[in-house]
Amino acid sequence: MSPSPRAKPAGSDFYTYLLDNAPDIVVGLGGRSRILVFNKSAERLTGRSAKEVLGKRWIDVFVPKRLRKRIYSAWGDAVQAATAGGWLVAGRGRSYA
Repeated sequence: MSPSPRAKPAGSDFYTYLLDNAPDIVVGLGGRSRILVFNKSAERLTGRSAKEVLGKRWIDVFVPKRLRKRIYSAWGDAVQAATAGGWLVAGRGRSYA
């Protein structure tokens, strides 16, 4: 008998369950903007598998080659400003410092 799709596993599997069943995309970035987390919703939306994108830089995966230099520059500026200023813009345009 297979488990119910609503059954929630325990431990670290619980977090995998949450990510895989989230209705929204979840993409987590690590050092050098490499993709570390790519949930099932992200796979459905982008048409790319987690296996295909994990460990790669998000700009290299999702930005057309002709735009990458500009996006890398803008992304670098944004990351530097966020790191220095500790800002975050959340839903509905609210800013947190």
